[in-house]
Amino acid sequence: MLNGESISDAAKRIMLKKFGVKINNIKLKSISLEHVKPRAKAIYSFILMLVKAKTKDKIPLITVNNNKKHIIRSDYNLINSPESRLYLKTFIAHRS
Repeated sequence: MLNGESISDAAKRIMLKKFGVKINNIKLKSISLEHVKPRAKAIYSFILMLVKAKTKDKIPLITVNNNKKHIIRSDYNLINSPESRLYLKTFIAHRS
C-alpha cells in the first residue's frame, strides 16, 4: 500500500498490475498483524488486509478447498472465516 493510498485504491492497483484484472465493489474482509519468526525472535512483521471484490473480467477460477495445500495456513483460515465481524488478528508464522 502506498503512502496516502486507500485500501480500495491499493487493491485496484495491485490486481491490475499483478493479474491484469480490473476490480470493483471492494469490501474489507479482515485486517491481520502477522509476525514471522524462526524461533523466539521476530524477523519481521506486516499488516495483511484481505479484501473481497467483483470483476467483469474473465478470470480462471480455482476452488480453495482443492488448492488448500498451496495456500498458507493462516491465509486459508482468513479466506474461510465468517464475514459478519471484523477482527484484528495476530498470527505468528515460523520460518524454517
